[in-house]
Amino acid sequence: MPKTVHIKSKGGDVKECQRLLNVAGFPCGVDGYFGPATEKVVKEFQSSVGLKPDGVVGKVTWEALSETKEDKAVFDAPIDFQIVADLLPQMYPQKYQLKGAQCPSNPPGVSVSIGQDSTNCVCFTSWLLSLSFTGVSFTQTQWKRWMVSMEDDGQIPNWSPRVALEWEIATTSPGRGAYLVQYFTKTTGHSLIVLDQDEKSGRILTLEAVGSLDGAGWGQIGPLRDIHNPGLNWAKKCNQTWKSRIESKVAVHMSRLLIDPDSIQKWLAKG
Repeated sequence: MPKTVHIKSKGGDVKECQRLLNVAGFPCGVDGYFGPATEKVVKEFQSSVGLKPDGVVGKVTWEALSETKEDKAVFDAPIDFQIVADLLPQMYPQKYQLKGAQCPSNPPGVSVSIGQDSTNCVCFTSWLLSLSFTGVSFTQTQWKRWMVSMEDDGQIPNWSPRVALEWEIATTSPGRGAYLVQYFTKTTGHSLIVLDQDEKSGRILTLEAVGSLDGAGWGQIGPLRDIHNPGLNWAKKCNQTWKSRIESKVAVHMSRLLIDPDSIQKWLAKG
């Protein structure tokens, strides 16, 4: 059992406490220092499990945190994009609907409206990625974080790329491959996957659910129900770039998904 930690504590036990807080769905920096920010999160966690919110992580709080330890995902990283692509046909029938949207089945860990009539950006990305990476599961807090919404005070909420990092299905390091992106304007937000980039033109291939596609599909190219695979020449069919999609946004968050970039190219070659 780790030692008791509290305000001004330092070291490995503090790091483990902070890590477990994140696993439990209580976002916390993992720096090994138990400052006021960590104390605040500890109190929130203690309250959520019926403990006295004193901000001290002793035997009982450690036991409660240990119960939240995640089951390690059982996928081989990086995964083959074909795993993701095999799920896409379930999205063909769904039309876009901002409120009351559905998922073809429950994302692991949550119960949602199930059906094939409608979808929106967050229902699409949450369902697709949580089922593609075997073994991941939403906590209630992670689900709330994934859902795009603006707080009453205008502050930017947490974001889905962070959940992907907590699941260990993504990384913050740059490189080739697919990126999970969530951006915000002053009034709303959007969740999407940037699947590929054309180095010569700077154009990007996006996989998303949006009103202009009336469902899930390929940005500026067409919905999945009409275009199952945009092919390797997708850059000739759209003109969107990173700049055009995110330059005007007030906040942009992203993480690179652990999907083999070569498998993306192999799949696009079938189009």
